[in-house]
Amino acid sequence: MIKWYGHVLFAVVVLVALSMTWYSMMDLATNTLSLPFILSLGVSLAFDGGAVFLGLLSIEYAKTADSGVLAELGTFAFIATSTFIVVQHARLSDWGIVGMVMFGAAPIIVGVMLKAYLSFITRQARKDAGRIVERLPVAGKLTWLRYPKESFKLISVAMQHRLIGAATKMDMPTDKYNIFGQEQPVTATTDKVSRTAVDKTENTPKTITETLDKKLEQLSHPATRPALTSGDKLSLPVWLPHEPTMSLGKLSRTCLDNGVSDLETVYRYAISLKGQDVNKMSLSRTLSREKQKTT
Repeated sequence: MIKWYGHVLFAVVVLVALSMTWYSMMDLATNTLSLPFILSLGVSLAFDGGAVFLGLLSIEYAKTADSGVLAELGTFAFIATSTFIVVQHARLSDWGIVGMVMFGAAPIIVGVMLKAYLSFITRQARKDAGRIVERLPVAGKLTWLRYPKESFKLISVAMQHRLIGAATKMDMPTDKYNIFGQEQPVTATTDKVSRTAVDKTENTPKTITETLDKKLEQLSHPATRPALTSGDKLSLPVWLPHEPTMSLGKLSRTCLDNGVSDLETVYRYAISLKGQDVNKMSLSRTLSREKQKTT
C-alpha cells in the first residue's frame, strides 16, 4: 500500500494545481470578463469543488467492485478544462510559451498522478477480492528441455489449482424448490440402489439379501461414516443452514456474521455440514479473505 508521505505529496500537488486554477479563474472573471467579485468567487469555488468531489468519488469507486467510469471521466473533464483555462490565462497575460507551459503543467501532473493512483487502488481491490489469479510456476528453459513431460504436468497441476480455487469461491445456492427439476445426486443414487436391490431380492439367496440390506442401511444412515481426522464433529447451530453443498465462502461469511471467527470451529462446522473432510488450507484462506471484507 501507499505510505502516508505518498498521500501527503499527492495532496500538495493537488493543492498547488487548485491554487493556480483559482487564481486564473478569478483574474479572468474579474479583470477580463468584468464580473463582480462575489460571482467570480462563486464560479471558482463551484469549479474547484466539483473537481475535488468527483476525484474523491473516483477514489472510493476504485476501492470497490463497482464501475466508477462516469465519475472518473468527469474528473478528467474538469482537469482538461482547468488546463485550458490556465493556459489561456497565461496567453492573455502575455507570459509567453514558458508561462503557458508552467501554468498548464500543474493540472496535467495531477491528472497523471490521479490515473496512476486509481489504477493502483483498483488492482489492490481486485487482488483482495481474489479476482487476480496467481502466476504460473516457472520451471526454466533448461528444465523444459530436460524434462518436457514433467514440466507440462507441472503447468497442468497449477491450472487445475486455479479452477478448484475459482470453484471454491462460488456461492452456489441449493435448489430447494426444485425449480430446474434436477434431483439431488445423493438421493438419486440411493433410489437407484434401492430399486436394484428390490428387483434382485426376489431371486437372491438369503446371504446376498442380508448383504444388500446392510448396504441399504449404510446408505440411509450417513452418520455412520468413518471417524474423520479432525476429531469429534460439532452439532450444527440453528443459525447455520443444513446445506451440504454450501460453499466455503458462504460458510465463512455465515460464521463471521454470527460471531464465530475461530478457524478450528469453522473447520469442524464444515466437516459436520458436508459429512466429509475439507481442505483446511483452502478454508483458512477463504476465512481470512472474508475477515478482510468485514474490516
